[in-house]
Amino acid sequence: MENPEIYTLFAKGDIDGAWVPEPWASRLDLELGGVRLLNEEDLWPQKQFASVVLVARSAYLKNNPEIISKWLSAHTETVLWINENPDQSKIIFNQFLKNTLGKSLESEIIDEAFSHIQITTDPNIDSINIFAERAYSVGYLGRHGYNMDGIFHDTKQVDALMEDQR
Repeated sequence: MENPEIYTLFAKGDIDGAWVPEPWASRLDLELGGVRLLNEEDLWPQKQFASVVLVARSAYLKNNPEIISKWLSAHTETVLWINENPDQSKIIFNQFLKNTLGKSLESEIIDEAFSHIQITTDPNIDSINIFAERAYSVGYLGRHGYNMDGIFHDTKQVDALMEDQR
């Protein structure tokens, strides 16, 4: 189910609980009187996990190292800016919600949601490996194992590819 649908069903009393990302968890809590029974970070080592990861096809990475390098550089600058400018970041995020969903959120909800997330460039490889193990254990990655070899690339590898292209 999409998060707006979960919100509506929760508001109507058609569902009693949901596992949702921010800002939806804060909305259910603050707007609808929900109670946080579990914080997902409590399920992860050091209470950290990746929720968004940049993915690129290997062929694209190999054939476009300059684009990838520039994208990663822009991403790093953006993450730094977000963390150095939390108030402005919240305003921009809320405007994005208004443009995307047709509705902005109260600042109290945005503040609460931002208090539950960490914006970083660290892909948290350990959490991705744990996620893969858990997905496999319940049948989401097939029945004959899975292979994570070569799935992670770092900027040093991208820079090396750029040097090879020159």
